[in-house]
Amino acid sequence: MVKGNTTDWIPIEYITDIITRSGPNGDVNYISPSIKDLLGYDSYDLLQHGFSYVVHPDDLKTITKEGTERILLGEKQISLQFRVQNKDG
Repeated sequence: MVKGNTTDWIPIEYITDIITRSGPNGDVNYISPSIKDLLGYDSYDLLQHGFSYVVHPDDLKTITKEGTERILLGEKQISLQFRVQNKDG
C-alpha cells in the first residue's frame, strides 16, 4: 500500500506507474503488477530475467552508473528515469 495523505491509503495494485524495488547489488526483488498493463510483461518474467532485460540499451549503462554512485553515497531511495521496450517490441 502507498500512503496518499494522512487518512488515505492506495493499494499498490491500483497505481499506474511501474514501481520496482532492488537490492544493493541491483537485483530486482519486486515489480508492481502495473507492468503487465503498461508493457505486457509479467512481474515474474522480469524478476527472473532482471529489469535490464527491458531497458533501452542506450540507457542501461547510464542508469547502472548513476544507480551505483547513488547507492555508494548512501541514498536509501533512488528514482531513475529511463526508456523501456514493451513486450511487443
